[in-house]
Amino acid sequence: MEFILRLKHWQVFLILLTGSITSNFTWENNLLFNLALNAFGLIIYFFWYFAVGLELTEHLPRRVELPRTLFIVNSFVLIVSLLIIVAVYDGYFSTNGLLGFIWIVYLMYAMLQFMFYPSKALRTVEQGTEATFGQYLKYVLLTIFWPIGIWWIQPKLNRIIAENTTGNIR
Repeated sequence: MEFILRLKHWQVFLILLTGSITSNFTWENNLLFNLALNAFGLIIYFFWYFAVGLELTEHLPRRVELPRTLFIVNSFVLIVSLLIIVAVYDGYFSTNGLLGFIWIVYLMYAMLQFMFYPSKALRTVEQGTEATFGQYLKYVLLTIFWPIGIWWIQPKLNRIIAENTTGNIR
């Protein structure tokens, strides 16, 4: 998945924009086509975050370890849940029960972790020590507002990969 980090910022922007548009696209009276497009868009959109989180853990300094098992599990559950919501509930899920409420709260936690983990990994790789919340909050905000943030984050990812490829590992 290193190729994701090697892409230029405009390429990632266009890929995420394509994912975002196709996940919200609807065609009148063609449910199967809409379902396929929405699922495809969700997978494209979330793949960049997942790839960045996984790949950056490979470039962490030797003395720093970020547990990625929870990130992988939450990513998988989040994506599968969103695909189920799109497929079964046509993108609109509501519940009155306690179990549904607990599930929605868990999905909100998983989404937050999905945004926070790559941000923390990026800041940790940049500074060479484990980042605190205040140090990586800027990257969290940039990932949430991705149309703007991708223009700052992706060049940093390119630099990290270039440094680690040429042997300038911290």
